[in-house]
Amino acid sequence: MRHAIIIRMKYAPGDLRWPWRFGFFRDEVLPRILAQTDQEFDLWLRCHLFHAPVLRRLHPKVQTFSGKTPPGRYEIQTRTDTDDYLESGYIAKIKAVVRAEAQGQPLLVSFQPWKVLLATGQKYRQRQFGPHEPSMFLSLYQPGSGPYLNIYATKHTLMHRLCPRVAVVPEGYCSLLIHQQNDFSKLHKGDKPL
Repeated sequence: MRHAIIIRMKYAPGDLRWPWRFGFFRDEVLPRILAQTDQEFDLWLRCHLFHAPVLRRLHPKVQTFSGKTPPGRYEIQTRTDTDDYLESGYIAKIKAVVRAEAQGQPLLVSFQPWKVLLATGQKYRQRQFGPHEPSMFLSLYQPGSGPYLNIYATKHTLMHRLCPRVAVVPEGYCSLLIHQQNDFSKLHKGDKPL
């Protein structure tokens, strides 16, 4: 199965968020991606053309694009962010779920993440995502030559409207990091420390 990990990293030259995001991706996120037990995937970063050369120099596996989707057709597309942690068995689990549940039909694979407070390393259990509200840790399996969706076609919580078959994977494979550089991910009242 051709598999692409696709990460949005599109910051304009001079964007003040770029130095932190680039450094964190280089030092924390990329090593976790490269440590996957299943290395059969392409790694695509959607970026501004200005940043493409420095990103491609990080590792031979890193490829860049600036349009809506990377070139080519992939049976599996996986979305993740520049500040997400993936456990070493994440890619292998995606493929195992696809083999067990897809039955040759399109399938979303939604992972239940932990939240991790970056400053302390404290893990939290958060509200549960499900088949009618997939998480941000999402993969899309599309076999054959039919219509082809982009994993970023809409918000992750609405992807089930485009692909109604959803497999939900429990915690243990990924973490959503809470830190000062993230405007959207926060700790909430219902989040419980582990």
